[in-house]
Amino acid sequence: MIEGLGELGEVEIEKLQQVMQKLKELDMLSKSHKKGEELVEIEDRKVCKISNKLIEAKYKLTLEEQRLILLTIAQVDKDDEDFKTYRIDLKNLEDKVNKKINKTRMKDLAFAIMKKPFMLPETKKIYNFFSAIEPLEAESALKVQFHPDLKPFLLNLKKEFTKYSLENLLNLQSVYAVRIYQLLKQYEQIGSRKFNVDELREILQTPSSYKNFKDFKIKVLNIAKKEINAKTDIKIDWEVTKRAGRKIVEIEFTIKKQTQKPKEPSTKQTKIKVINNNIALKNINKLQQNLAKITNFKLFRTKVLQDYNTKILVLDDDIFSIKGVYLAKNDVVLKADEALKQWDLLFKNKNEIKIFDNEEEYKINTIKQKTFYRKENGREELEEFKAEEVKKIDGKMFNVKLKSVTGDFYFTVKKPLVNFIKYDKFELDMVQKSFIFLL
Repeated sequence: MIEGLGELGEVEIEKLQQVMQKLKELDMLSKSHKKGEELVEIEDRKVCKISNKLIEAKYKLTLEEQRLILLTIAQVDKDDEDFKTYRIDLKNLEDKVNKKINKTRMKDLAFAIMKKPFMLPETKKIYNFFSAIEPLEAESALKVQFHPDLKPFLLNLKKEFTKYSLENLLNLQSVYAVRIYQLLKQYEQIGSRKFNVDELREILQTPSSYKNFKDFKIKVLNIAKKEINAKTDIKIDWEVTKRAGRKIVEIEFTIKKQTQKPKEPSTKQTKIKVINNNIALKNINKLQQNLAKITNFKLFRTKVLQDYNTKILVLDDDIFSIKGVYLAKNDVVLKADEALKQWDLLFKNKNEIKIFDNEEEYKINTIKQKTFYRKENGREELEEFKAEEVKKIDGKMFNVKLKSVTGDFYFTVKKPLVNFIKYDKFELDMVQKSFIFLL
């Protein structure tokens, strides 16, 4: 018998129990649905606010990893009582970290961050930035949530915090420039900040090879100074303020506010906009008609590039012929309706499109934009390199001059372009002078 309902027969009781069970299931479904709604798409935020204690934590992250963390920090609202779970679309992440990320690299990035705990100043406690990172391979996205231990350093900040322009942080290309900018931005109102050199090395987690102050100056301090002064809202300089014999013990940074000039559109950008608008107006109807007849874009791509010997528009890995107005995406077969969606997307992003004379020039430019990570005996990335020069030798062979982003160390490799397009990591054997690309 159920209290309050009086006498009921067995059939009525059974039916009532079934109804109550159904209500319970609906309630659980509702809660599950609400929980699912907590997965928040990241937005284009301008500012991130971070506790000063977290800024001064000791950790070593790649530029890509730092940018992912900063992008997520920018999503925290001032009134948030708890951390949300964010969904970061792969394309959005690529735009912010300025690097092509496939699904394998997406998983590697997740593993790499989770393997890098850090320590806050004046504590022996070990923290991690995220409680979990889940690669959503089917959606080409990452699901991330900050570790709850970071609540005091990111939520409801009332004092001892610093606001940063996300654009300024993402503009910087050196991992040390990002950290030094954060450390000095705290002291912008004071105008200067002193550091014990060994303590600064510890905060930045510089390699032991930078223990010599000359190397530390060239590969950390001077690169950070040049980048920060050229790309952010503050201007910095530094000088030695204390020595112990011949050893440099202390340095002092000066910090001044500077006005950032808005970037003027280049002549090339203006030309691109005009060309795209003309193509859209004149050829979209023809495109719609022809796409219905073309189903195999993998085979058609070669024909496009052969038949229309003219300029090539490039947007990421999508290649378009200006005359032909046909599309071939990543050598993949696309159905007509999907191709049309891609074409529409092209014109929504037309201001980001660049012009190249041919596909080879596009590949060379792509290589110059990439960052290569040197590994050694299976260890984590030791150093980052950029392609400074790419020159054709003969046939499919190219000389690529790779230069360390932290100093003057560089070397030249003779390989086909496809090797540099496909891979982002390598092992370098200085004794055998061998260069092995890694997946």
